[in-house]
Amino acid sequence: MYVHNLAFPALILLLGLFSEWMAFLGLGYLHHVSLDATTVSGSYACNRRVRGSLRNDNPWHNLLVVLGHLLVVLLILPSSTP
Repeated sequence: MYVHNLAFPALILLLGLFSEWMAFLGLGYLHHVSLDATTVSGSYACNRRVRGSLRNDNPWHNLLVVLGHLLVVLLILPSSTP
């Protein structure tokens, strides 16, 4: 409950002020926990349970999520090359 919480990535992001890899770790973990908050099983925001309506056992939903992330990566990648 306490590690799979929206407050925990915020702590990692604060440590990211001192280390670049901690900032990226915090962003990735925040993304993971916020996506979990959209599912039926949910996630925690401090001591409050946050649940969504999405079911993650649907293969079409999983495919759309993966393709959406791939699209975002492909849109970001060309702009970051010198």
